[in-house]
Amino acid sequence: MDNRKNLIDIERKFRPEIEGLRIVAALLVAIYHIWFGKVSGGVDVFFVISGFLITTSIISTINRTGDYKFWPYISKLLKRLLPSALFIVLVTLLLSLFFLPSTILVKTIKESLASIFYYQNWQLAFSSTDYLDANQMKSPLEHFWAMSIQGQFYIIWFLLFTFVLFLVRRYSLSNGKKLVNFLLGIIFIVSFIYSIYLTIVNQPFAYFITFTRVWEFALGGLLCVNLASIKINKKVAAIIGWIGLVGLILTGALFDVSTMFPGYIALWPMTCALLIVLSGNVDTKYGVKRFLSLPIMTKLGGISFGIYLWHWVLLSFFKYKIAENPSILEGVIIILLSIGLSLLMTKYIEAPIRNNKINKKAFKPILVMLAINLLLVIALSIIH
Repeated sequence: MDNRKNLIDIERKFRPEIEGLRIVAALLVAIYHIWFGKVSGGVDVFFVISGFLITTSIISTINRTGDYKFWPYISKLLKRLLPSALFIVLVTLLLSLFFLPSTILVKTIKESLASIFYYQNWQLAFSSTDYLDANQMKSPLEHFWAMSIQGQFYIIWFLLFTFVLFLVRRYSLSNGKKLVNFLLGIIFIVSFIYSIYLTIVNQPFAYFITFTRVWEFALGGLLCVNLASIKINKKVAAIIGWIGLVGLILTGALFDVSTMFPGYIALWPMTCALLIVLSGNVDTKYGVKRFLSLPIMTKLGGISFGIYLWHWVLLSFFKYKIAENPSILEGVIIILLSIGLSLLMTKYIEAPIRNNKINKKAFKPILVMLAINLLLVIALSIIH
């Protein structure tokens, strides 16, 4: 594609405030799980951020190369997501042998496969799991539902932009932005309406399934495509940024999210996230970008994925072996342990694999962990 035009002109630069926003979202999830047994809206923020970042990555690749191929796309994602997930599933299975009652051990074995192969959300949906029902016994892997939706979303987005490229080439379209906005807008509207409907009809089922969540990713994609066109002054940027952060923190306190998510109420934390990202488009002296871009915030934001995965595992074992409701100190220890384990996992497992070139050697550790997980699941299934 010589002399080609960009599919869409977007800014591709590191946004430190988004890293800071990720750790805020992860800590909100952990805090509300540990002390309040409620949903915080943090996962919805993760979905918006994921939609924003992956859309940015896809469009940037198309702009740079004029093409988009499946293997480079999926291999990068696998190198980033699978090592941590496989390691945590393996550790969880081993610990479950010693610390979980047999009924939950069987549930955990089943969910380990669902977590590894990215269908955990559907497993929970069709097993009539209520994520927020304190009376239902929880497995240490239940929170992998969000990771499963994210993985499914990445496949949907690859198919979407493959279709976009086909239309652009087939009809020699000169304005990819209008086409992408149209398609993302349709996805947003249809999924949002379905989310509202199913949340009213069957909220526990709606909570887990992919189709009630795709609009959240689409909103992030729309933000990516249109961010460069949105101009705001410094005062407005500073104000909306702090409004977004405060509003996000208060989500779980303001709404009875246990019965209202993922319907229209999910717009609240997502709008808060949008305000924060919009605010970060402008450098202001007192803006929220300054806070979210602090070195400690960006450092923690880089391991927020691990913090999300570890906190529920630790909390689950704590509940089964020590006490149902952690004290303030015990909850802080769970969060600090999650941070520490995430740092170690990033340094010794994620980074070495992620920094390898995309070849067979890079995937050897992933395949080894996958094989160990599968053998362990088979052995436990035979025993139990």
